[in-house]
Amino acid sequence: MTKCQNCGSEFEQKSKYRETKTCSRKCRYELSAKSTKAQSGALMVSTCEGCGGEFENRVAKPKRFCSWDCMVQHRAKESRESRICEGCGEEFTHFKRQDQRTCSPACRNRVTARQRDKHYPECKVCGISTGSYNRIYCDEHRPRPGQKPLPRKVATCLGCGEEFSRPGTWQGKMHYCSNKCSHVQQKKVRDKYVAILNDHAVVFHSMWEVRFVAACERFDIPWRSYDGPDIETSQGVYRPDFIIGKPNEERVVDVKGWLRPESETKCREAGVHLVGHEELRVFEQTGELDLSVLNR
Repeated sequence: MTKCQNCGSEFEQKSKYRETKTCSRKCRYELSAKSTKAQSGALMVSTCEGCGGEFENRVAKPKRFCSWDCMVQHRAKESRESRICEGCGEEFTHFKRQDQRTCSPACRNRVTARQRDKHYPECKVCGISTGSYNRIYCDEHRPRPGQKPLPRKVATCLGCGEEFSRPGTWQGKMHYCSNKCSHVQQKKVRDKYVAILNDHAVVFHSMWEVRFVAACERFDIPWRSYDGPDIETSQGVYRPDFIIGKPNEERVVDVKGWLRPESETKCREAGVHLVGHEELRVFEQTGELDLSVLNR
């Protein structure tokens, strides 16, 4: 039996290899506290520097704080200082060891952009920063990146006579306000010059017609421009391109490389053979044209 050094009660040792001094864990803690106080010397009452409360402190090596949390909070306050943010102008706190000038990443980016803008060239029109070393105009006065804005000029359309705006440097270009006016006016001019040609002149309106006539000449197929009357269809007045074949075997042919939606309807109602680009390629190689099948 062994006597407990704290309470004096007797107890049996649990292990033969290790001798314990107390009978329980509670007695062990109390004995340890007594020995610690005896080693540290006399005690005194101190005021915590963190929370301001009183606590029991030792005289030999006094503590400044009553607990670990008070020490951490107090050191965090001592290590921080307040400053005015250079981005938004509001007050914030930061660590003294870090030279932090802004309260957030957004303010930091704002300050960086502001400092960078001081070194960028100014716009030649309004005087504000261009935002780039390679620009001489800002976004508002720069329609195309890196180029000087072109002056605009008011011109009169040769087709409809309406006024429209165009670049001032385009002296010999852009005479029409739209593609529609350009196509209508060019067609009028073309028809005017075709009317003064002699009766034997042939007018080709596309390279597809030129290729078709060249194939007819290569295979000795008689051909001539269509000289018959205009044909009325549900899609409007229609005039085919050529008449090919020998006398009493003549057929009316229309050559279209690109088909409009109404082209097939006109050829079908007029009984005209429509030659597309696929059939034209076969005709150039073989000289054969399926004239027996009309677009009816």
